[in-house]
This record gives sequence, C-alpha cells and structure tokens, in this order.
Amino acid sequence: SLKEEPQAYLSTYDTSSKEPDEKWRERLVAAEEGKEQWLSFAQQGEVLVGMAGAFTPDSTSIAAIISVYVAKEIRGQGIGKRLMTHLIYSIKQNPAIRTLHLEVNSTQPSAVALYKSCGFQTTGIVKRVLGDGKECEDFVMELSLL
Repeated sequence: SLKEEPQAYLSTYDTSSKEPDEKWRERLVAAEEGKEQWLSFAQQGEVLVGMAGAFTPDSTSIAAIISVYVAKEIRGQGIGKRLMTHLIYSIKQNPAIRTLHLEVNSTQPSAVALYKSCGFQTTGIVKRVLGDGKECEDFVMELSLL
C-alpha cells in the first residue's frame, strides 16, 4: 500500500522497506500484547486485504491510529469499518487510553467519512508532506473514549 498509494502515508516505501525484519517482528509482538500497540488485519481467503494499526506515543493516554488501508479493489464493502471497529475495541481494553487521534489526507473523502462514522470529530487541520513528496492538508480527528 505504501508503494501504490503514497499520498495516504507520512512514511515512504523506500524508507519502510529498509527497516530490518526484527523491527516488524517486535511490532507484531507488541501488538499482540495490546498494551501500547495494536494491529488489526483483514483477510479474504489467504490474501491480506486490509490493516489498521495504532500505538501510544511516549506511553500517553492517547493512541495514534496509523496505517489504515483496504485494498482498492474491495473498498466499499465495509472492511474498513470492521477493521476500525475491531481496532477501537482492542484499544479500549487498555483503560489508560482516553483519546484516539488520527490524521487523514483531506483529499480522501471516503476515509474521512469512515472515521466520522466511527465517531471521530475533526479538531484541526495540519499541512504535511506525504509519502508521495507532495504537501497536503490533513484533517486532525479525535475520538474520546470516556
């Protein structure tokens, strides 16, 4: 997804693909523990078709949602909503997390609508240079878990 849709990410495919395998293994282990990192995956048969992740920067009461992706050919089938619902449920198991935070490219109305349908509210706008090297406006969105 980083390669195919770089405008949806802050990181780039080149940078991420150079990370050692051990880093990705550590993230999977931490996500399985479900205390400071979370990952949700969607499969159709044996094929990975979607994912959503979150982490707590500096072990705060805020979880940052990152890397929400559904394969282009199956979007619009509710997979993103199910991923987000599962991710939010998983994060809520940690009572220290009080707020979910994300940023979404303002030119992705389907993603914005998904997050709003999950209860997120727009709290600001920031300018970012995304993985495609272009500057855009991101909506800052938050969901209170209280």
